[in-house]
Amino acid sequence: MILKQTSACLRGIAIIMVMASHYAEWILEGSKYPVVRETLCGMGVLGVDIFFFVSGYGLLKSAGERGVGRSFLWNRLKTCYLPYLMVVGIIMFLEGGFRDLKDWKDYLLGSEYWYISVQMVMYACFFVCYGSETVLPEKWKRIYKKNRELLLTVMIIGFTYWLYAIGKADFWILSNGAFLIGVYLARLESVTSVTHKKEKGWFKGIIPYALIVSLCIFLISSFWFYRTSFMQWEAVKSLTFTISVAMVSLLYEFKSAPLRLLGRYSLYFYLIHAFIYRLVGNGFKGSSTMIILPLCLILTLFVGFAVGLIVEWFMKWMDLRITGLILKND
Repeated sequence: MILKQTSACLRGIAIIMVMASHYAEWILEGSKYPVVRETLCGMGVLGVDIFFFVSGYGLLKSAGERGVGRSFLWNRLKTCYLPYLMVVGIIMFLEGGFRDLKDWKDYLLGSEYWYISVQMVMYACFFVCYGSETVLPEKWKRIYKKNRELLLTVMIIGFTYWLYAIGKADFWILSNGAFLIGVYLARLESVTSVTHKKEKGWFKGIIPYALIVSLCIFLISSFWFYRTSFMQWEAVKSLTFTISVAMVSLLYEFKSAPLRLLGRYSLYFYLIHAFIYRLVGNGFKGSSTMIILPLCLILTLFVGFAVGLIVEWFMKWMDLRITGLILKND
């Protein structure tokens, strides 16, 4: 079983990888060491893999056998979409406001913050699969319960194919399987009772071998992607990396307080770090990387923590008023 503190630490590691990827892309352009830049840029997709894996695992753990109610939608809004609207709305206002309807559409759909857009679709798919039982006829409920994961898989694959068909960039697509891996791992624990003492030793005995196999495939696919740039190899790399993270998380407990703190406020670091870079870049044009990068990191951490605390306080205030209304009718 992956503990909540381990999940928080994983999110902390993930946001470090995502920010490292973006800063490498922006700051190291034209670098004398292209391999270093390409390696760091490649960490972004792997960081998103971790985010989606933790999300899928946590959602199914919280849903359990009962599924989810209407409060699920509010919880997802208050922890992801509403903070996005608040923070990015302020950023857009500071950078000149909304010029036309396209700006409003991109803002509401999260087009410039693709992670938010994809994550909200996954939440919606999850709700359809685990929260629609009450509206089904009695004879369909048993079939529905037995095939929730299959239905979710079909929906996520369909959504991913649609993204590919309309020409979205690879990073919109590659990490979607990580969400399903998280869901299936949580279901495996539930079905086989791997957290029970009798089976725990057997299950843990398999994990190291699964880890070794997945790491080998990950390294091979990384090598071939570097040589060929085929998206198929990148997809294999992404999936095997996620499986490796899952195995490590089952074997070890992560307890780092700094990583937990980064994980708790990772959404806010993600939302503001590009804005901070633009702010610092415009204010220190022509300055060396040794000045711009530390400033970006310090400001991102400081502003991210501050914004996170303010938004959390506001959401708790709203929660007291809205959750009560939802629970009365749930």
